[in-house]
Amino acid sequence: MPIGKFREEWRVRRGIAQLSVGGGVARQSYLQKIRAMFGTSLIGYWPGNEEAGTVATDYSGKGYNGVYTGVTLGQEGTGDGLTCPLYDGVADFMQPPAGFRTAFNGLEATVAGWFLNNSWIDGLVRVLFRIQVDSSNSLNAFKTAANNSITFQYIAGGTTKNVTIASLSYTGFFHVGLTVSKSGDIFQVYINGLPVGTTQTGLGTWVGVPIAASTVIGATSSVPTLVWNGRIAHLPVLNRAATPAEVAAAAVI
Repeated sequence: MPIGKFREEWRVRRGIAQLSVGGGVARQSYLQKIRAMFGTSLIGYWPGNEEAGTVATDYSGKGYNGVYTGVTLGQEGTGDGLTCPLYDGVADFMQPPAGFRTAFNGLEATVAGWFLNNSWIDGLVRVLFRIQVDSSNSLNAFKTAANNSITFQYIAGGTTKNVTIASLSYTGFFHVGLTVSKSGDIFQVYINGLPVGTTQTGLGTWVGVPIAASTVIGATSSVPTLVWNGRIAHLPVLNRAATPAEVAAAAVI
């Protein structure tokens, strides 16, 4: 790698400079904001701005790079100047590594991201993400078979909490945030920075470490089924529940 490129990449990975994108230069303002807001609470952060290859670079500082399978990189992103992957609804997914799964705290957590769905009326279930130990301990987000509907699900110790939002029809990117706090007894869902659905209480107790096969982005497992049909960008995961103000800030590019 040329010295200039090496220096640029070094600075970008620390969120302090610019990154060449498609031959131009894009300020990393949103990437920097996420890193600055959440700091050491981040246990994984995948912007998805790679132009080629199979590595999903983790910008959390933890080095938990994921692996893309089947996705088409370099697609138009959220408007922050970065590209993002396309998941084509067939056999695409991104799989975080073992270090991330070990670091994930199912008792206190936040998962967020920007998503674009190509069809709200295809009659199919399509998964945004899944982090699962087993059928009794799992955090999921998926478009349902019903038109214009998404379900967010937290299962801990066999206790299931669902929040289903209907009447969605976003044609562009929308922001999703899920926060879990066993200590505060709250599972909260946010869309575009605003709390939606009913705040869920009476949470069970999460047990175990998520397994590789069913801890994936854009599908239900690494034998990909229920694959997302659209684009996914900027996926931070925290080891704590983000505040409402933090989620609202993260929902602004």
